[in-house]
Parts: sequence; structure tokens; C-alpha cells
Amino acid sequence: MNRYLITSGCSFTAHLVEPNVAWPNHIKDWQVINCAEMSSGNGLISRNLIATMPHYIDKNPTVAVMWSNPNRFELFYNTESNNYDKIYNTMKDVGGFLNQPYTGKWEAHKTSNWAKSGGGFGGWKFDSEDLNNDMKMYIKNFHNEELQFIQTLEHMLRIQWYCKANNLKLINMCWKDIFTAQGELIVNQFENAIHLWEQVDWSLWWFHDKYGGLREWCTDNGYEQFPGSHPTTEAQQHFAKKVVEGLLND
Repeated sequence: MNRYLITSGCSFTAHLVEPNVAWPNHIKDWQVINCAEMSSGNGLISRNLIATMPHYIDKNPTVAVMWSNPNRFELFYNTESNNYDKIYNTMKDVGGFLNQPYTGKWEAHKTSNWAKSGGGFGGWKFDSEDLNNDMKMYIKNFHNEELQFIQTLEHMLRIQWYCKANNLKLINMCWKDIFTAQGELIVNQFENAIHLWEQVDWSLWWFHDKYGGLREWCTDNGYEQFPGSHPTTEAQQHFAKKVVEGLLND
């Protein structure tokens, strides 16, 4: 009997090529549906899961999520947006969101797409001046750490509640510690986030040493090389076997 695992995350979960083949590719004895996407923020991680999970409900899948940097964001464009035709040509290169189960390749929609800030936070140069200007405008006028942290908790709760409503096992992880700064909980800085924080079911989370994630686990287990700022295939394989498979079989 096949056991199904749906995974999502950013590049720490999506990498398919050497030298950084990500952990979902090393899970044994499970049918893995990996809807992770390169450069994803937590909004897109959540949306990709919501688009994918309904298609596998009858398989009673386990869901494993590796959440990303809260400060990442996406901008939504459709045919009502200014200069969409020009921006669409850029979308085909940077990736878009598919409102259907992941089939092995992300492709841009003809009529609507999410543009990802990734880790560039407006520093990347896309092949669309309109898109570049919009990214810079959003960062200058709307982006702030409190809003991003609030939205990250909302995205996490959305997946938590969906899995609970459908009686699905959920495992939450982080690519690295995204909850503390200088040893203090970030939520304590943001009063508007406290009520959300208190609704998170922390029994559904795996952490390495307090609030650490995959990156801290790699460092503490002797994997100190991060080619392209990502864990090596060897580290990811060890993590999959030592940590993830243990969580799946618990």
C-alpha cells in the first residue's frame, strides 16, 4: 500500500540538481508529491499546498512543510494589470503559480501569475522594468517586518487548520530559525501577531535546538559547506533519513 507525502517549501525543499538535491528527493518508501518552488515566500508555499492537497485527500497524505523567510513576498498580476503582456514574458522565466496539482514543472499562466521577490527583496533585476519598479515600490511603501511576520503566521495557520479539518498528519519545519533574533522571540516585538502566535499548535513542529531548522541542523552535524547558499546533497540526504523519515514513521 502506497503512503503519500506532500511537501512544500522554498529552494531548500525544491532543489533538484547537484550539488543541492533537496530532502524530499531522498525520502524512501513514500510516494512524494513535492510542490515546493524555488524562491518561494510563505504565501506561495501555503498557496501551492492548498492547490495540491485536495487532489490527494483520498490518499490520506502526510503533509511536511519547510517554511521560508517571512520577509519574502509575491505580487499578483493578471490581465487587468498594467502592461501585463510585458510582465507575462518575464513571468515565464521567473516562475508562476499553478492552480492545479504540481506535475513536475511550474509554468506561467496565460492570464494570471505571482511574481516572487525571493531573497533579492527588490535587488534582483528582472527583464521587465515595470516589474522591477513594482517590486521597489512595494518594498518602499508597503513592506515591513511586522506585516510579513503576521502574514507568515496566517499562512501557517491556514495549513494547520486545513490539515486538522481533513484529519491529515502535518509536520512543520523551517529552513532556518525564523522566529528569534538576537536570542529573543520576534513575536514579542509585534503586538498584532501575538493572538496568531497563540493559535499555532507547536506540537506539530520539528525544531533543531529551540527554534532552529535545516540550516542549523546541517552546521551542527558537520555539514559546513553551503554551495550556492544551500545544503549539499549529502547533508540533505542525511537530514531526510535521520530527521524526516523518523518524523514520518513516528
